[in-house]
Amino acid sequence: MTEIIKPCPFCGSSAEVGPVYDYDDRRAYLARVECLSCSVVLSDGLCFSDYINHLREFGKEETEKYIQELAIKYWNRRHGEDRLRAQRARMAKALIVLAKAAYDSDATCAIKNNFETIIDQAEHCRRQKDCYTCVLKYALRPEAEK
Repeated sequence: MTEIIKPCPFCGSSAEVGPVYDYDDRRAYLARVECLSCSVVLSDGLCFSDYINHLREFGKEETEKYIQELAIKYWNRRHGEDRLRAQRARMAKALIVLAKAAYDSDATCAIKNNFETIIDQAEHCRRQKDCYTCVLKYALRPEAEK
């Protein structure tokens, strides 16, 4: 399997995908992903006709892998995740532009002294998919805490 299973969206624990099974007297073939801690379950798969067509074309092993990957993709889906990732990237870029502009102007010494730190933190947030607020929290902390 190529898909990595994300942690449970409710409790943060790990999850695992189960074997393919027939549902409702072979009306569908499903795989389920279940949280190992809170037992939340999501299932996805193929209807009977799609299962038969896929089975004829790719064989049983590949078809079962495909159904398991469908279930994992369904489990890994998070509402608004792509939009948030794009927003974080835009905010990190904006912080870099803001910090450079402040550094180039007659900004206060505090901003100039923290210029490299702000840039490094913004780059870290962009790479780590972290929230842009940690950049602001770090930049706005009193000197004694840094």
